Amino acid sequence: MTVRVRDTSRLKFARMLNLDGVEHWEVPEYPKIDPATDDRRYIVDRNDRIDRLADRLYGSADLWWVIALANGMELLPNDMYENQELRIPSGRRVFTTILRRPSRGLEGR
Repeated sequence: MTVRVRDTSRLKFARMLNLDGVEHWEVPEYPKIDPATDDRRYIVDRNDRIDRLADRLYGSADLWWVIALANGMELLPNDMYENQELRIPSGRRVFTTILRRPSRGLEGR
């Protein structure tokens, strides 16, 4: 089966597997997001949500996982707290480097 995965999806770093006729996604191998000089700092407000931050900063709520990975979060959207300082990778780096890394592919094994 062919599956179209959005460029902003975390699934681009995983493969779809077919084991005994059952399709499932393997655990993704996410890119490492090292600190860079063009990173921004952001202080979390009590009303913030990571998906809304991603939408405001990158134009896509789907990219919440970039902020989570950059900050060592467990990829849980509610893993933020008020006054927490977040490292926000620049949009330029997200779209030219992080999302441009090769995907794992969608072929079955």
